[in-house]
Amino acid sequence: MRTITTEIQVFSFAELSDSAKQTALEAVAGDSQSCWVDHSSREYLDSLKEWAEFFNVTIRDYCLGDRSRVTIRTGQIDDCILDLKGIRLWKWIINGHAPFNAQQILDAADGSCPLTGIHSDCPLFDPLADFLKKPDNSTTWEELLRACVQSFVKAAQSDYDWRGSDECCLEEIQAHGLEFTADGSIHW
Repeated sequence: MRTITTEIQVFSFAELSDSAKQTALEAVAGDSQSCWVDHSSREYLDSLKEWAEFFNVTIRDYCLGDRSRVTIRTGQIDDCILDLKGIRLWKWIINGHAPFNAQQILDAADGSCPLTGIHSDCPLFDPLADFLKKPDNSTTWEELLRACVQSFVKAAQSDYDWRGSDECCLEEIQAHGLEFTADGSIHW
């Protein structure tokens, strides 16, 4: 039997050269965004599925992470409901005919997270809350549902993009006390 001992120099982020720092940030960003796809995207998907069930829509297609998108189908909702707009739509929601009453919608947009208890619930309610605060005459229920999905997609994409930002990566490096080799590779 033989024993081989190898010495590796490890550096804090501050001790790295500028090019090694860039390599380190890219490595941390890749790990951070992969972690987002593996874990946080599931939280977002759980919120979306709960929302879709409550609001009687079908999720046809989705991708969360890089280039997030969601496609829904509203075909199971009666056309006369989908076409409600303006003050009639506002009254329909206020009078409790929507899956959540007006106060629940406003609370959800302010952070109560009524679907899964996780922050990814909130963007699904923001357009509804905005409409309740300031109804317009042209927005239909179907358009409002699609706006909720767009708000959700924007939030998911923003969260994913944040995970790859230099600022987030620097926070990760500090929080986890990461060390690197001279070329900027993470030393595990």
